[in-house]
Amino acid sequence: MITTNFNPSVLTTQRNLNIATNSLNTALERMSTGYKVNCAADDAAGMFVASNLNANIRGLKQAQKNAQDGISLLNTAEGALSNMTDILNRLRDLAVQGANGFYSDSSRQAMQDESDALIDQLWQLKDSTKFNGRDIFTGSPPTLNGSSSAQGTGSGGFVNRITEEEAIQQGYTILKTAQDLENIRNNLSGKYILMGDIDMTSVSNWDPIGDDTTMFTGELNGNGFVIRNLKIHNKTDKYVGLFATSQGTIQNLGLVNVNVTGYGYEKDAQNGAGGLVGINGGTITNCFVNGNISMKGIEQQQPDYDNDKNNWGITGYVGGLVGMNAGGTISACYVNTKVTAEGTNKYLGGIAGLNGLGTIENVYSDGSVSSSFNSGGIVGFNYVAGILVDSYSVARVNDGGGLAGVNSEGQINNCFWDIQKTGQKEGCLGNDASAITQITGLSTNQMRNPQHFINAGWDENIWDFSTAPPTLKNMPEPQKLVNSIRLQIGSDSSENSAIFIDTAFSLDEFFVDCFSQDACAEAIEDIDGMLEQINTKRAEIGAMINRINSILDSQTTTTQNYTAAKSTIMDADIANESADFVKNQILQQTSSALLAQSQNLHASIVLSLIG
Repeated sequence: MITTNFNPSVLTTQRNLNIATNSLNTALERMSTGYKVNCAADDAAGMFVASNLNANIRGLKQAQKNAQDGISLLNTAEGALSNMTDILNRLRDLAVQGANGFYSDSSRQAMQDESDALIDQLWQLKDSTKFNGRDIFTGSPPTLNGSSSAQGTGSGGFVNRITEEEAIQQGYTILKTAQDLENIRNNLSGKYILMGDIDMTSVSNWDPIGDDTTMFTGELNGNGFVIRNLKIHNKTDKYVGLFATSQGTIQNLGLVNVNVTGYGYEKDAQNGAGGLVGINGGTITNCFVNGNISMKGIEQQQPDYDNDKNNWGITGYVGGLVGMNAGGTISACYVNTKVTAEGTNKYLGGIAGLNGLGTIENVYSDGSVSSSFNSGGIVGFNYVAGILVDSYSVARVNDGGGLAGVNSEGQINNCFWDIQKTGQKEGCLGNDASAITQITGLSTNQMRNPQHFINAGWDENIWDFSTAPPTLKNMPEPQKLVNSIRLQIGSDSSENSAIFIDTAFSLDEFFVDCFSQDACAEAIEDIDGMLEQINTKRAEIGAMINRINSILDSQTTTTQNYTAAKSTIMDADIANESADFVKNQILQQTSSALLAQSQNLHASIVLSLIG
């Protein structure tokens, strides 16, 4: 049928012309942009997947920059630690040199000047090393999670920490600051509890709490926290420590970096210096002390001593935890202290200078005990009815016994000492041998064998035998200073997309006395300990740098794979598109020509029929 209103060949040719034109435009767009998906209509599912891949690729590229920044920070830290190592090595050289006896005072003054300058520079490096304005080595304790039970694992984990709400319900007064500690003086029979570590740096010279007439009789619960940087010096008190005297209960408390010096001014008196208590008649449980405890000689302090020294009658007792344990009980405690004294008639012990009518049980001592008189790894003088049981010492002892300096009518039972570390073959000197039973000197390797302590019947609920030698369970410990720097190394918000760099570390205060050969010899050990701390941190930083380099390699591989996947979805195949372009260009031109012919042909047929 031939009509004037409908020409099917023209419509068919127009449709094909439109298809060819659209395909030609699509090919032109793809070749000009390089993408086969230029809008969601081209491939909705593909556009969705490719958009997610693109976000991940961009995120990974930024994460690579983050990782490189992290490496730069760690390289800065490692460089500073390397310089600190050089300083400590030079200080060690000076200490070794000063321990020699061939130098004049002027030579030693030169050594002292260099030593002081190097120590100042060591601390300046630690406190001033920065990256992009942020301190690298300084840090702060982590924030508590508020849990009433901060569970620990193994030695050093404190359990059953009391919350502030629970403490108030139990009638405690909350302690959070150095001023709060000062306020204990207002009520020596009160009930107190710590709710965080307390830094005593702001108190230049602490006045011990109580005296021999007004003793502390209350309760102090450290709640698993520590008191840092306690300093006592140039005091004329008869007893010195955080508490001068105590007949109360002190528990679950640590003292870190204490520096306590007693002087013993009083004639015809017994004087005590300890990190925690000067003289203890109460109960001390689950506590530890780290730092330096000392007592100066009375002959250096009193101008008339030389004229009347036979009538002074002074005895000094110095201990890492307490100066004198007089009728008190000390249990489940340890010290890592340097205990020293000047002058004569001083008794020194890692835990206590004197233990008389009191009990010391389940304790251990580390560090050093040094005097020109009697000293012991745990007790200087174990006196009448003094009991020392189920304890050990690895503290270096000068002139004394591995466990006690002197035992007189006291009892020492079921204890061990490290012969090599203490440097003492005898557990006690000047002793009443009949009162000492089952004390054993072991080598360092033997001390690492828990079976010795298990066979001795030590309480497994108190001691952790998984460590070598054993340590105390449920012991408070200082919260580790952290400088937690988040490093975003992934492209999403998952926990696997971030790592944390901790560059904070602490150094113990120390001093090299180049005028004393003995002090120089002891400083070598202190410097070796600091070198170990720094080298440990350098090793941690080196391991972290290697980890981040590995992360960079992984990021590069992942970025390549994501880019390839995105390319498969989004990128145009130029060869195929150019072929389509030529084909559709030919079809467009052909359709245009055929459309003209179809219109002319149909018109001529209609007109011929009418004519």
